[in-house]
Amino acid sequence: MPYTRPVAVCLLFAFIAAPAVQAQRTEYKGKSLDQWVDLLQANDPEARGDAVGAVGQFGIDAAEHVPALMLALTDYSAYVRRQAAWSLGRAGPFALSAVPVLEGAMNDEQPYVRAAAGGAIGMIGPLAASATPALTAALADADPQVRAGAAAGLAGIGPASRPALAPLTTALADDYYPVRSAAARALGSMGPAAASAVPALTKALSDEQSSVRVQAVDALGDIGPPAASAVPGLLTILEREEEDLQLRAISALGGIGAGAKAAVSELQRLAAEDHPMAENLRRRARSALRRINMPLSQRSFSGLVFSEPSSAEIRVLESLRLFGGLRVIAIADARQAAPWDLEPGDIIVAVAGRGLDEPVELQRAVESAAGAGECPMLVLRAGVVLIKQAPAGGRAAPAGGATQPAATDDEAPRLYRPGAPQ
Repeated sequence: MPYTRPVAVCLLFAFIAAPAVQAQRTEYKGKSLDQWVDLLQANDPEARGDAVGAVGQFGIDAAEHVPALMLALTDYSAYVRRQAAWSLGRAGPFALSAVPVLEGAMNDEQPYVRAAAGGAIGMIGPLAASATPALTAALADADPQVRAGAAAGLAGIGPASRPALAPLTTALADDYYPVRSAAARALGSMGPAAASAVPALTKALSDEQSSVRVQAVDALGDIGPPAASAVPGLLTILEREEEDLQLRAISALGGIGAGAKAAVSELQRLAAEDHPMAENLRRRARSALRRINMPLSQRSFSGLVFSEPSSAEIRVLESLRLFGGLRVIAIADARQAAPWDLEPGDIIVAVAGRGLDEPVELQRAVESAAGAGECPMLVLRAGVVLIKQAPAGGRAAPAGGATQPAATDDEAPRLYRPGAPQ
């Protein structure tokens, strides 16, 4: 069996923000987890609330205390109840048993408790899909923070939140911008199923709040080919927005694929940009052009069939300073996957230190490691980055090689060094 070493922990949804890595900690404000747990029964409600919130700071390491946090959700103090909801969300999928009580908290008399409960359900993730009706109903709450929490919760649930498609689309016109931002993210999480929201998301590209524009751009890329009508709006962003949003717009155009042909000339211009500060734009534009001109689903190598990583997966990779990648969608020859224990859905980011954008680069990297003692592969699987070790002597054989011509010089494999500029 190949050796697998985890190098990053699960990615969880925050209430409104994008997914973030949950770091382990041994203490918070000078106290260990056990010391904070001892304070959960403090007589003073403020002290109890502080302790409940502190337990949440330990994230999934506090999973065994989910029952105590569920009990805190019934405390007479609204402050304690709010802290309990937040801390349950921090436990992620390990707090699945708390979903029913969090649904109940969506009816709490205090709006900030209801808002926290909605966000916590989203942090638990797709397994909390049973809460979709409660979150959908909360989109009509009179309090804007509750509406924002509900939309964020639906974003965390992902594709299973499709029954909320119509109210989320309506929420893009909410007076409170965090609601609009979270609604856009929730719509993007549905992928192509949110095609009917494309006109409203295209309109949101001109929202006065940058956070809404960011989420609308990402959502259009996540919806993919059905968002082709948004291409003119995305091109407008390339002309007038700051670099971060430009990069997202380029990725969105790549996600739309062949339907973004109208953007080819502008992407070619960006791909040829010679300014030393434009490397990110060049790299992103080249990737988008490949996705538009020849989707990776038409490419294969040695019994492995690839697609491009989704726009959401690209954002996760880049948050970890990882660039490029090939998503395995099918394994036609199990012998080619066996040395690294690959599975459909894995994203191959690098092999033997070489970054990957094209199947031919995978071939080059594997062959270059033939004389080495081992051939490590960097893989993103279900939000976790793994290093898969396979002896070079036991690697998969080229067996016919890639189906595409060799990469040009400006597409040559890149060396990946964690934390270093790429």
